[in-house]
Amino acid sequence: MHTDLSYILMALFLVSGISAVLSMLVLQGRGLSGGWANGLRRWHRISGYLFALFFLASLVGMLERLLQVRAEGTLAILHVALAVVLVPMLLVKIIIARWFKRLYPQLTGLGLAVFYLAVVLVVLPALVPAGVPGDLFVEGPERATLSAAEESRAGFLLQDRCTRCHTLEKVSEAEMTLDEWSNTIARMKNHAQDPDFLSSGDAKILARYLATAE
Repeated sequence: MHTDLSYILMALFLVSGISAVLSMLVLQGRGLSGGWANGLRRWHRISGYLFALFFLASLVGMLERLLQVRAEGTLAILHVALAVVLVPMLLVKIIIARWFKRLYPQLTGLGLAVFYLAVVLVVLPALVPAGVPGDLFVEGPERATLSAAEESRAGFLLQDRCTRCHTLEKVSEAEMTLDEWSNTIARMKNHAQDPDFLSSGDAKILARYLATAE
């Protein structure tokens, strides 16, 4: 999903959520009746459905961005956990609002919980800026910067392996994330059709070097 469209959907998602929450609080706290109350209930219902619609649309963009983050990253795990919790909560809220009128008093707390979780869910992908290497949120040794020996090894690999098929200028002009470099290097290994062309360890070093090169 295009980044600009994703941000627009997230903004509409939050605006509709704020609208639904405010209208709910006014209805619950101000004791309105008559035409104002009926109109506000309709507005709350419309805002709620728009909130659910924009959430589903935004979820596509969120998942696309999460694919750029290593699955073992703490941020990715937290994001998936929040989505797993939020989706059934949202469905339960809609079901209660539509078919279980006696449970209406429970909707205020459930609605606020859904909104709070939704805000966190939307904000988390924003912590992964476009173009950031995929291992930024990975814990462990892969997160560390390259050592001098690894940088030297990566420089050698560039000169000895990459130039067999193309110039270094082509490499320097490319701007890709860690995952994109890893995929590109894997394709180059397959293209070389030589099992000794590049080891798995060298491929990781080279991908990390290229993803962090300025």
